[in-house]
Amino acid sequence: MGEASHGPPSRLNRRTYGEAHGTTVLASAERVARLREQLSDARAETRAARRLRQSPAANTLIGAALHAAARREQGLELTELEQLLVGAMGTVLAEEEITEFGRIYQEETSSRTPSPAGR
Repeated sequence: MGEASHGPPSRLNRRTYGEAHGTTVLASAERVARLREQLSDARAETRAARRLRQSPAANTLIGAALHAAARREQGLELTELEQLLVGAMGTVLAEEEITEFGRIYQEETSSRTPSPAGR
């Protein structure tokens, strides 16, 4: 008998894992669209968006991970924590998606930041 796997599924078998465990596996484009929606001023009404609004600690970690992805996309050196967070994202997202998430985060946060002249 083989050993039971207790770690996260690999990228190759994630869809099968999700189907077997009753979870929804989203395509990359769907994940990017959801992130854009969640970061925009429009309130997303998905279950995940409601959970994030109710969990400040989760919001902080997700924000830190997205900030780290944006810094990495800009070619900046990451702190140890940022490296860990981006590494954790890499267990469920492809490198291209992490880069795209960082780009989206940067776009959304820079559009909300008032310019020095506007103060």
